[in-house]
Amino acid sequence: MTDDIEAKTEKHREQLRQQEKAKRNAGRYTLEEAANELEKHTGESAEIILPLLAKSAKTGDLAVYLPGSNVPISYGENNHPTRVREFYEEAYWNDLNKWLIKTLPKLDWEFPAPAPMVQTSTDTATPDDDWEDKARTIADNIALERYNRGEREISARNISCAVQLELAKDSTAHGNRGERSADGIRSKALKG
Repeated sequence: MTDDIEAKTEKHREQLRQQEKAKRNAGRYTLEEAANELEKHTGESAEIILPLLAKSAKTGDLAVYLPGSNVPISYGENNHPTRVREFYEEAYWNDLNKWLIKTLPKLDWEFPAPAPMVQTSTDTATPDDDWEDKARTIADNIALERYNRGEREISARNISCAVQLELAKDSTAHGNRGERSADGIRSKALKG
């Protein structure tokens, strides 16, 4: 029975990894990730930007989608949620750029277009990619554990320290100057 649960858990983790990869390849960001990217590239506080994004999503000024869906959410209609979940719903890069022009025109940054899909071999993976994959796997485990405990506010920001502690135990995941920082893990491996 334990093996069955472990197999299902691993299958779920793999599904989450594939969904995250597809999201990145499509140029989709959760509202929380978008606010963090704006903070990273403009210096403006994510805590100020996130409520603006959420309000625009709720009013329909910013199209947002459920993960894996290509139909925009109409909050409160057609069995869609009534509240914006910044950590869950996603917006496309180009919709975010239109929103920036309309809502925050003074911010001098744009979300980049997703890179064209290129078929790559797994033999070309670099050691840098390896630690990022390990960090994402650890983050998936921590997020799943917290979700099973009833927590719903799970973000890259609030799990990066726990990921850093676990990743530090694996010396093959250390950088050139030792253990990787929680901020570095969050911004590079967890993209948040």
